[in-house]
Amino acid sequence: MNSLTPGLIRQARKQRGYSQEALAEASGLSLRTIQRIEKGQVQPRPYSLKVLTDLLDLEPADLVVKEKTGSIDWPLLKQLNFVILLTVMLPIISLLLPWWQIKRKSANTVTRALGKKLISLQLVLLLGLFLAWCLRPLISMLLSGAVANGNFPYEILTYALFVLLNLGVALLNARQFQRHKTQFITLFPSLL
Repeated sequence: MNSLTPGLIRQARKQRGYSQEALAEASGLSLRTIQRIEKGQVQPRPYSLKVLTDLLDLEPADLVVKEKTGSIDWPLLKQLNFVILLTVMLPIISLLLPWWQIKRKSANTVTRALGKKLISLQLVLLLGLFLAWCLRPLISMLLSGAVANGNFPYEILTYALFVLLNLGVALLNARQFQRHKTQFITLFPSLL
């Protein structure tokens, strides 16, 4: 996994006498893009990286740090996944407890990024559950023509599907972590 070291761009910009505004103007990139790249919030696109390296007289290889899989805190990722698995019955805890663990234990940026992907997955699953519960009257109306559909346990069914999906994802991710693979199930890159 490759990541950009944002401190080097900031350092090179300052050495060349550029302000963030001047670098944005000279490169044709937006000021916000420069700020996000320097803070490490985004990975620059290849074009942006080329423009910045040309202006700052750097080689792209100087800015990219290859992370070794040995630097990933695998026990912490396994623990996060296990906590998510344990807290599947209390959905909001599956967000808060892993978030707290990442903030408290992870000094490694790669591990923190992978942990945020796990938490983002939980966030998407919880939003899907909440949306399904909010749309219950509409779905009931579409299926039966009435708002209430008898004694059908819609909430229990959607929650059971949520639990099963969450358990399946957690088990598959545990398998990937056991093999020390950083490719695991996520629905979106990272929402955090």
